[in-house]
Parts: sequence; C-alpha cells; structure tokens
Amino acid sequence: MIKEITEADKIIDEMNNATDEQVEMLETKAEKVTSTVSDISVQGSRKTHSREDVYILLAEMRAINKEGKDKLDKIYNSIPSENRDLRIYFDKVYYHMSNTNLELKYGLTKRHINRIVKKVRKKHQCPPNVPPIY
Repeated sequence: MIKEITEADKIIDEMNNATDEQVEMLETKAEKVTSTVSDISVQGSRKTHSREDVYILLAEMRAINKEGKDKLDKIYNSIPSENRDLRIYFDKVYYHMSNTNLELKYGLTKRHINRIVKKVRKKHQCPPNVPPIY
C-alpha cells in the first residue's frame, strides 16, 4: 500500500461530496432569481429560509473543498520529485488532469501514462470494484 494514496483517499472521504461540481450546482441554485405565479401564491408548505440555507450550505462546502484541496496539495508537494509515477497518478486521479495536459507536463504518450496509472493502482492494491480512471 502506498502511504500517500491512502492519506489522499481519506481526505476525499472527509470532503463528503464537496466537489467543484456540487459547489457549482449550489451556486446556480442560489443565483436562480426567476419565479412563477405558483411560487408567489401561499399554498403549501414552502420553506421561507430555503435561499439562506443554500448560502450556508454553499459556504460550508466551499470551506470543506478548500481545506481538502490544501491537504492534497501538501501531500502532493511531499512526494519526492524522483517518484514521477506517483506524481502522475496524483495528477490524473486527484487533480483530474487530462491525458493531453499530462503529455505536455511529463513528455510522455497517452499509452505510457495509462500504463503508469495502472501500475500504481496495482501496487497500491486497489480493490477490484474500483473502476479504472481512464
């Protein structure tokens, strides 16, 4: 098992769906200002503080997301530069860099990058139910 990957997986679990996509969806929900006639009428049990709740949740998710990214950056920076394969794995899996960007950064082919990621996953002993990250 690779120590850095284990730590990074714990951080991702702690973030608990506080991803960039979730934050963006909440921002869209909070900024929605259109209303219909049915929203204005006083029928039913519509939450009166729903907009404030969204802003509070959004602030919490941003804080969790930033803290998680800072921890991941700290782990990434602690990886020795000689361990290129682990850095490539982190860039691909945790930072979601595309193969094109990885090709430019490391000067490798897409096939070689995918082999490296597969080798690190095998070395880390990922469970078989974890889908590949290609």
